[in-house]
Amino acid sequence: MTGSFQIGAGQVEASGAVSVMAALATWLPYRRPAPGRPRLVAFPYAGGGAAAVHQWLSPLGDIAELCAVQLPGREGRREETPWRDMAHAVPALARALAPVMEGAPVVFFGHSMGALLAYEVARRFQETGVTLPRHLVLSGMAPPHVPHRVPPLHQMDREDAIRTLAAMGGTPRIILEEPDLMDMMLPVIQADIALVRSRPRDGGPPIARPILCLGGRDDPLAPPEDVSQWRRYGSSGVTERLFDGGHFFLTDAAGPVHAAIRSVLARPASRQTEAEAR
Repeated sequence: MTGSFQIGAGQVEASGAVSVMAALATWLPYRRPAPGRPRLVAFPYAGGGAAAVHQWLSPLGDIAELCAVQLPGREGRREETPWRDMAHAVPALARALAPVMEGAPVVFFGHSMGALLAYEVARRFQETGVTLPRHLVLSGMAPPHVPHRVPPLHQMDREDAIRTLAAMGGTPRIILEEPDLMDMMLPVIQADIALVRSRPRDGGPPIARPILCLGGRDDPLAPPEDVSQWRRYGSSGVTERLFDGGHFFLTDAAGPVHAAIRSVLARPASRQTEAEAR
């Protein structure tokens, strides 16, 4: 006598939903669903992880569902190999984040490397017909066609790379002077710089969404004249805000930067966005 069993469609559907949520938890480890609020999907800067990004975003938790993206090679994913090539990173990110684009309005935010990732994932969504974020906030990064100002850390030996990091600022001295910490962090930072420098230079057609560009007045890596070049990458309006500080103006001017992002999150969806959501 043989036994048999059947799985109902509802069980299969539920199982699929559970697997999607489990996969999302890998990419968005600090996400806590917040029904009725827009989602703020935030991409990390070079060397950054989701914990630091989530902590910096926390003042916006009263108005948005915070979704700090965790890339391979750091924190809970430190056993994975960090990416070094946009041609691999962008499709993987787009596949992972596509489920987040449904059920609530989404705003993309990224600083430095994160700005490039945010733009490239949005461009991928536009090419493949996935729902777009209703707004992009791109911070501290020049657009794809502008020549690199980021030093080639990925091609430097350890000592030269550490000296260059110290000169760039933004990395606490206690980390720079701690060999064990640098052994852990430097390979990730170097991989991230390789990732930034692998970006496609054409930029593609403009994104059909508004873009807010944020820049530091004294940023040597993404000076205001470079940040302003994003205007050719958005067909629904590109605006620019400058803040006091260098490349890490997010720390120096955290309050005003949070206020700028808050104003985007509080903005009602455009008629175009509402029509596409139906």
